[in-house]
Amino acid sequence: MAERYSVDMDIGGTFTDAIFSSRRSMTLIKVDTTRHDLSVCFRKALERARETLGFESVRQCLSSVRVIRLSTSLSTNLILERKGLCIGLILAAGWKEAFLGKGIFPDGSGVLVEPEMVIEVGAESEESEVREAAYRLILRGADILVISLDGGKEGFLQAEERARAVIHRYYANHFIGSIPVVSGGQLSRIREYLPRTSRIVFNTYAHHAVSGPFLAIEDYLRENGYPHPLLLVHADGGTSRVSKSTAERTISSGAAAGVFGALRFSRIYGVKNALTVDIGGTSTELGVIRGGEMVWCGRGSEADSSRGLPIAVTIGIGGGSVVRLDDTGRVHLGPGSVGAFPGPACYGLGGAEPTLTDAFLILGYFDEGYFLGGERRLKRTLAEKVFQERVAGIWGVSCEEAALRVKEEAVGRIAEEIRTVIARFGLDPVNTALFAVGGCGGCMGCALCEAAGLRELRIFRQGSVFGAFGTSGMDVLHRYEEEVNLGLEPSAERGLEVCDRINGVVLALQRRAFQDMAAEGFQPEGIQFESALEITVEAIGTRWSCDCPTAFLWPGDWNAVRKRIGRLFGGDGAEVDGRGLRLVGIALTAVARVPHAEPDALVPFDEAGSTGLERRIYGQGGHWVDARVHRWDALKVPLKVSGPCILESRETTVVVSPGYEMALDKRRNARISRSDAVACFEGGLDEDFHH
Repeated sequence: MAERYSVDMDIGGTFTDAIFSSRRSMTLIKVDTTRHDLSVCFRKALERARETLGFESVRQCLSSVRVIRLSTSLSTNLILERKGLCIGLILAAGWKEAFLGKGIFPDGSGVLVEPEMVIEVGAESEESEVREAAYRLILRGADILVISLDGGKEGFLQAEERARAVIHRYYANHFIGSIPVVSGGQLSRIREYLPRTSRIVFNTYAHHAVSGPFLAIEDYLRENGYPHPLLLVHADGGTSRVSKSTAERTISSGAAAGVFGALRFSRIYGVKNALTVDIGGTSTELGVIRGGEMVWCGRGSEADSSRGLPIAVTIGIGGGSVVRLDDTGRVHLGPGSVGAFPGPACYGLGGAEPTLTDAFLILGYFDEGYFLGGERRLKRTLAEKVFQERVAGIWGVSCEEAALRVKEEAVGRIAEEIRTVIARFGLDPVNTALFAVGGCGGCMGCALCEAAGLRELRIFRQGSVFGAFGTSGMDVLHRYEEEVNLGLEPSAERGLEVCDRINGVVLALQRRAFQDMAAEGFQPEGIQFESALEITVEAIGTRWSCDCPTAFLWPGDWNAVRKRIGRLFGGDGAEVDGRGLRLVGIALTAVARVPHAEPDALVPFDEAGSTGLERRIYGQGGHWVDARVHRWDALKVPLKVSGPCILESRETTVVVSPGYEMALDKRRNARISRSDAVACFEGGLDEDFHH
């Protein structure tokens, strides 16, 4: 019987990572991301896999594929680099100041619409007022118009539709000068004005960049005989076909998938508390695992208990981050990134700005002839030239010292965020492991542990393509929400009334789920449901999510729900009566299972790989040290080695600092800690090791 594969791909700002996995093996792929057309890098990854696995054609390769899941950091990078559509926003009167001051996720750092591109109109706006607002925004350069109104007596749906009709009447689609128009009610029916407005603004800002390339990829797959839908990964841990996905659901989906992958490994190794640091080419994301569970963070700058994103912090630093000095000589990194083209100066493709990758090459971390397994030859002389001109010459130091300072700046900024997240979520640094993943995670892992005060580092063989690995464990998932407004004193006497109200909403949402899942190819008996209650305290206003024991809530379950609500507010269930609780929303999650990649499926052993070589690396105090170089897939495991050493593969490099010891287990995953550290960590590697 022919081997069947799952394909999981993560398109980042610099590299596109893929895993082709079967029950017995796992093939890791890394190619340049082609930002001008993401379907190109997708096709390159498929072609590379075809060659590696020995298929005669892409069509033959796809005939052996059961599922294709695709995640991307594109939405996140659009936010960090502010490269989305220029939006002209028409708001209801009195809301402009509040909207501009609110900020838009993922980091709450600002809005995506310039103040001059926001115009208010009255609740009962006249046709001339809407027409004038649209005219002014078009003259100011809007690529697309977004309408979000409160509607007054008319209701926001009707008011927005009336305004859209006015604009289309004066700017018809078939005329030169026409412009797309969308409204908040097309995406969300929630009554809260600012959240509804923020959702439509973000999705509009990123929609064109996200949807267009994936539709082109779907066309390519159909042309090559692939009969199944392309599944797009969402940050909430599920997938759905492109037509059922929105830009907001894909935000940080690659990094979020990495946190799900970290959760899988934390459970395999029994690690209760871990912090994931995913350092890619453009950005760095931090995720939290606490008590063996993933922590969901709010979509703004503050964490809360409601389900949001598994990303605690996004930092505009990655391997392709541009290094620049201000007038005072202080170094700045990112958020601008050179991407894969022209890329860092050392690529020799025309890049003229120093980057973090150039610094790593100057420090001796990379083999000039083995980058991406030898597919790209790096040029150290070009990296030194640009560092000398832009950094070292200004500081009056050597290129090596300048590169070290740049690395330390990156480490310092990320470590500061790590310490903040540790304090914010009440973690103990002594018993919290750092999972360093992403293409640059291995180069900075030991330094980050040292700077953040952590004592254990975990590195995974799939770490350089960790978004793709996390994606490989995801199912098709749809999440539905309905707003309600019900006074909720969780006493047993009201159980029947409240359950009837909840079940009526769940039943209506379930009918929508059956329709959507049928379009995905699933029968009702293959779908699992979970429901959750969104609860608020009137005096506070914060929304809290409480999972229900079953999808439908029965009176016999009410005491269990009362206890869960009580725990949210620090009580035992009986103590929450009289606190002004309200049920404000009901969420239903529908899940259909698809094949997963096995964590124990190994990358093939490379008997031809050389190991035991030495390379000089530049370290603290301005000293060069000799580091033993080990080829990851040529090592016979389990194994223990001491730093300084370098562990390298086709996709990534791990730098083990002096004073640290690395243990590789049978999965070729690494546990790195200080040589003098006491073995007091929770979980571990249970194999016997040899030096």
